Amino acid sequence: FFVILLILFPQSAYSNEKGNSALIVANYSLNGEKNFSKTILLNGESKGSGLTFDEEGNLYLTGSSPFDILKIDKNGEKIWGIELEKDLEIFALGTDTSNNLYITGSMKASLDGKISKGGRDIFLIKISERGPKIWSRIYGSILDESATSMSIKSDKAVAIVGYVTQQKDIIDIQQNYKDAFVAKYDTEGELIWTHTFKGKKS
Repeated sequence: FFVILLILFPQSAYSNEKGNSALIVANYSLNGEKNFSKTILLNGESKGSGLTFDEEGNLYLTGSSPFDILKIDKNGEKIWGIELEKDLEIFALGTDTSNNLYITGSMKASLDGKISKGGRDIFLIKISERGPKIWSRIYGSILDESATSMSIKSDKAVAIVGYVTQQKDIIDIQQNYKDAFVAKYDTEGELIWTHTFKGKKS
């Protein structure tokens, strides 16, 4: 199995300095013996903010600039890296049994020609195992919304959870409250259903 370490040279665990970061991919046996390790040099800000595996043991890693998504094979070799639109914040990712990748989070500005409605909007993207996007979906309002986690059922459905913002007028003062939501999509990107769970104040 993999152990992933994000090392920023010389000492920092996080850096904005270009050319200072490297990803160290290490493979250990179940007995704790190291099989191999690889170092992948990066160029830019590197956070290492999320990862997942596919059915073939390939690793998908977010936050390894200049790439938004980096795919690494089970031997620690880089397969591909892709850059997505600016202002995407990826909070969750996962793969289905066909090795397609799904990512979700929040966005501002636009995604594949779909324009944000003002605040931060929810996005869901499906990416093929070879790297190109298959489809993208967004949802939002003039307020802020975001997906924060996801779950995938084989190659049949994907569910995302997060929050939406509601606005209420209280004695001529507008106040914003966050409500939780869960939404289920099929693997073609069609929304099957969505539910919102209101908080005590909204």
